Amino acid sequence: MPSVGVVGQVCAALLLPAGSLLLYWLYRRSAPSDEEVYGGQRVVTARNTVLEVCVPQRAVGAVIGRQGARIKEIQKSCGARVTFKDRGVGDGDGGSHRVAVIYGTLDAAHQAELLIQQVIAEVKEPITEQVDVPGYSLGRIIGKGGSSIREMCRVSGARINVDRYEGSADPRALRTVTLTGSQQQIDVALEMLEEKLEEEEKFRDKMSVMAANREGRSLPPQREPLKVTSVAVKETSWEEEEADAATLRQEKLPLTDGYVEVYVSGVEHPGHLWLQILGSKALHLETLQAELTAWVSTPEARTKFAVTSVTPGQLVAAQYEPDDPTFYRARVLGEVVGESVGESVGLLDLYFVDYGDNCLAPPSRVFQLRSDFQSFPFQAVECGLADVIPTGGESCEWEEGTVSVFEDLSQCARWKTLHARVVSHATRGQLLPLIELLDCSGEQTVNIGQELVRRGLAQRSQVSQSQDTQSQDTQSQDTQSQDTQSQDTHSDARGKS
Repeated sequence: MPSVGVVGQVCAALLLPAGSLLLYWLYRRSAPSDEEVYGGQRVVTARNTVLEVCVPQRAVGAVIGRQGARIKEIQKSCGARVTFKDRGVGDGDGGSHRVAVIYGTLDAAHQAELLIQQVIAEVKEPITEQVDVPGYSLGRIIGKGGSSIREMCRVSGARINVDRYEGSADPRALRTVTLTGSQQQIDVALEMLEEKLEEEEKFRDKMSVMAANREGRSLPPQREPLKVTSVAVKETSWEEEEADAATLRQEKLPLTDGYVEVYVSGVEHPGHLWLQILGSKALHLETLQAELTAWVSTPEARTKFAVTSVTPGQLVAAQYEPDDPTFYRARVLGEVVGESVGESVGLLDLYFVDYGDNCLAPPSRVFQLRSDFQSFPFQAVECGLADVIPTGGESCEWEEGTVSVFEDLSQCARWKTLHARVVSHATRGQLLPLIELLDCSGEQTVNIGQELVRRGLAQRSQVSQSQDTQSQDTQSQDTQSQDTQSQDTHSDARGKS
C-alpha cells in the first residue's frame, strides 16, 4: 500500500499540470473574439490584432478592386480579413475617407496594412481641368438622358460635370465643362470631348446647307380671293379625335431650363405659331421629303395612291405651291367648293404637319400617303409666345400690322436659327406650350416678345405683370428688412458708446 501511495502521488503530480493546460486551452477556445470585445480598437493579444486604416475616397475603389478582386488578393496573401465600415468619415457628402478594418494575427494584420498603404500611395491626387464649349454643343455632349456623358465617363474613367444653366439670356454663351481625374483619364476625356465637338460642327454645316436649300419655300404669296360656297366635312373633325397613333408621333419641345435651337416655320399670330426643332430629325425630314417626292413620280403612286375620295384627317402627300417641286406630308382638313376666276373649283384644305402652314390644292395634285412615310414624327410644334397679349387685352384680336412685324422678327419660314425655351403651358383645346423666343444672330440678343411690347404692338399679360409686382414687393420687403437691421445695428452701437 505504501508503494501505491507513492505511485498515486507521482501520477497526481503529472496529471495536475496536464489538466490545467487542457482547461486553459478549452477556456481560450470558448473566449469571445477580440473584435467583438474591443469594438475595432487596436488591441494586441496572444491571438489576433484589430487595425483600422483611413483610406481616402479617391483610393477606395483601387483598394477594393474590380468586383472586389484587389481586396480578396490582399486577404489571401496575408491571411487577414479586411472589411470597410459602411459610412464615410470627414467632410463632404460621402466623407473624405473610409475606414478599412483589418482583423488577423499581428504579422498578418501588419502585412495587410502595408499592402493597403502601398495601394493608397499608388493612387495620385486627382487633378481638375476646365474646358469652355459652345452652349449649342451641350446636347450632343450630354446625350439623350445623359447617355453620351455617362459613356465618356465610363471609357475615360474621369468625372465630367457641365456647369448648370444660370438663366443667361444669351444661349450662345460659353459653358464650362469640368474634368476630374488622373492626367491620363483627363487626356482620354478631352479627346472624346473634341470628337463630340467635331460631330456637332459637321452637323451644323449640314444644317446650313439644308437651310439654304429651303429658301425656295417662303411665306404664302397673295392669292386670288376665293369665294366659298360650301364646305364638306364630317361631323367629327380630326382635331376633335382622341389621341391616336398620329398624335403620339407629334414632336414636342423638351422641358429644359436651357434653350433649344429652332426654326419658326409658320405663324398665325404671336399667340399661335409653329416651330421646327433643329437636330438630327430635321436632317431626316429633308431625306424623307426627297424620297417622298421621288416616290410620287412612280407609276405605283399615280395609280394606287391617287386621291379618289376625301376623308378629313387623312394623311396625304401634296405640293405647297404648283411651282414647288417638293412634296410634303399634309393632313386633309376638309373639302372646299368655291369660285375662282369665274369657275367652280373643288379644293382640299390641307394642313402641312411638318411646317404648320396651310394651303388649298386640287385633288389631282394630292396623293394618299404610303404607310412607311407616316411613322416619322410630325415636326411642326404648335406653341405660343409667353407673357404677351394684344394691346387691347386678351379678348381682342391681334392686329395685322403686329402679325406682320412678328413674322419679320421671328424670321418666319426663312430658316434662320432662333432659340426657344418653354416657360409655361396654356390650355386651348389642348395643352399648348408657351415659349420665350430669342434672336441671337445680331450683336445683341433680342427677346421677341419684349420687343413687341417695347414697340407698343403688344402688352405684358396680367399673370406676368402680377409676377413682376410680387417680385418687386419681395425686393422692397427685403430692402426694408435690411434697412431695419442696419438701423438696429446703429442703435446698438450708439447705446454701447
